[in-house]
Amino acid sequence: MKLHLFVFRKWKQLDDVQITVLDADGGKVMEKTLKMGAEGLLTRIDLTDQASGIYFISVQQNGKGKVSKVVKQ
Repeated sequence: MKLHLFVFRKWKQLDDVQITVLDADGGKVMEKTLKMGAEGLLTRIDLTDQASGIYFISVQQNGKGKVSKVVKQ
């Protein structure tokens, strides 16, 4: 079963955006640094090869952002 998450975020600043995926133990599963475009940022996170469990997705820009919890079954 494929699991793709799409992250959309829009900030006023066009600075880099850091996306980090952590497992339930705090281990880093994936990390990306992307450029924010004028229309926002849309990226795909593929958790297909990861084990079932809880993951945390952090989307940060200039030290501010949001963390979301995802459960893969």
